[in-house]
Amino acid sequence: MYKIMVFLLMSIFSFSAFAADRNINNHCKSEWGTDYEMLEYCIKNQEEAKRNIDKMNISSEVLRRCENEWNTNYEMLEYCIKNQEEAKNNLRNKIISPEISQKCKNEWGTNYEMVDYCVKNQEEAKRNLGY
Repeated sequence: MYKIMVFLLMSIFSFSAFAADRNINNHCKSEWGTDYEMLEYCIKNQEEAKRNIDKMNISSEVLRRCENEWNTNYEMLEYCIKNQEEAKNNLRNKIISPEISQKCKNEWGTNYEMVDYCVKNQEEAKRNLGY
């Protein structure tokens, strides 16, 4: 029984790694075709970004948003996740007036980077107007 479980787990991880490798290869080939120098560079960077993503603690809404936007472009996915999580933490640590918070959340939903930007601009305009 133990051998069967180990085999199944290894198969799942191997398939997952194979799928990621295939996604990376397909992405880089579509970007660079037969420019082998750039293809090698792209694959190396995509693999590194994928490893970094695998180590991250990512909220489900951030992961969903970034995957919808960047699919399996792991470099951009990593960039998106970092920016979204940073903005989400910034918002969590700010004191925001309820009216501005609601306006920005209604406009941008779970795009935390844009919510953070909206809040910053709204608060600055409110201060400039003397409110």
